[in-house]
Amino acid sequence: MGRPDVLKYNNLFALSMVVFLFLLVCTSCLALSVQRSQSELTEDIKRKIDKLLDGLANEQYRVREAAEKEIANLLLNPKTFDALLPYLKQRMDATKDIEVRVRLGDMKVQQYLDLGITGHLLEQFPDILTQLSSRDSGVREKIAKELGDSKNPDAVKPLVNLLGDADESVRRAAAEALGKTREEKAIEPLTKAISDPEPVVCEAAAEALGKIGEKAVEPLTKALTDRDPKLRSKVACALGKTKEARAVEPLIKMVADADPGVRSAAALALGEEGHQSSGATSQSPQV
Repeated sequence: MGRPDVLKYNNLFALSMVVFLFLLVCTSCLALSVQRSQSELTEDIKRKIDKLLDGLANEQYRVREAAEKEIANLLLNPKTFDALLPYLKQRMDATKDIEVRVRLGDMKVQQYLDLGITGHLLEQFPDILTQLSSRDSGVREKIAKELGDSKNPDAVKPLVNLLGDADESVRRAAAEALGKTREEKAIEPLTKAISDPEPVVCEAAAEALGKIGEKAVEPLTKALTDRDPKLRSKVACALGKTKEARAVEPLIKMVADADPGVRSAAALALGEEGHQSSGATSQSPQV
């Protein structure tokens, strides 16, 4: 290698190191700035992030790697996650640079959005993305149960996604977990889950709606017309668990159901605390 080539190589190396150090300085300040804003990014912060994104397309490998590492660190920080994720998605969709799109794709930006993961969930469950997307149904079932036990309102969207899982055990666990959240946002997807082809999922969805309470009375009442007597029995029990006055009338009607199991379930539901009314107790069901 001749002297001009050596000088050229040294100059390129020096330039890459300058850019590399510049990115590190920028990101140390940027991390603090994003943490302070948390809910939204200021224009100044966006400009700094844009410099990092430009670094993803730099011709120097060391610069690309440094930029990707710093963006990933910011993204996986629960304090910066919620503010940064939608902006990275916006930039990923807008850019024509294949290198930038690929690297942001490798950071699972789209998957985090699709699965409804938030910074709060990421803080509680650092491996949540891996668990939700695992090929092992046992792992997916386990994270569904853990999300339900957390009673975190942010868990609703990931759990709703699991309601569409191919494995019935995962769907059942998701339905049960949604009931534990007691969130109104869970009512619509749980109502749809009552029509799941697997009875165990239908029953779990009905019971979960019963735990949510008053706003679940209407979808549960509609489900009393289902052809499956086992499901009608489960729905009757769920209505009893709502302890809502509006549930009394449909339960009284179910006391006359053609199926003895449904009649028995309706009678027991009417005996739930809060359903002791003259109309309910005056009925003497034939079970």
